[in-house]
Amino acid sequence: MLFPYNKKVEVLNVENALGYLLASTGCNDIVELHIGEKGCVAAHVLPIDVTFYVIEGSGSITIGADTHTANKGDVIHVPKGEERGWQNNTAQSLKLLVIKQV
Repeated sequence: MLFPYNKKVEVLNVENALGYLLASTGCNDIVELHIGEKGCVAAHVLPIDVTFYVIEGSGSITIGADTHTANKGDVIHVPKGEERGWQNNTAQSLKLLVIKQV
C-alpha cells in the first residue's frame, strides 16, 4: 500500500517540534518528527514500543534516568512503559523517523 507524503497528517505541534503521521498499517504508526533549534519533546511514557531513526541532525534522548546523544543514522529503541524525551541543543534541525509498534 502506498502512503503519499502529501497526505501526511499533523499529530504533534508544540513549540519548536512538529510531528506528522506518514502511515498507519495496523501494526505500526510511522511518524516524521521535526525538532527545531533548541526545541524539545517533553518526557512522556507510552504503552507501546517505539523505535527512532535519526534522519538528520543530532540530539539528546533521555530514556528513564539515562541521557544519550543520537546522531544522523543512529537507531534508538525504547520499550513500552519507559519514559523518554528529546532535546535538540544545536542550531540545526533534528529530524527523526518514529516507528510506533501498536
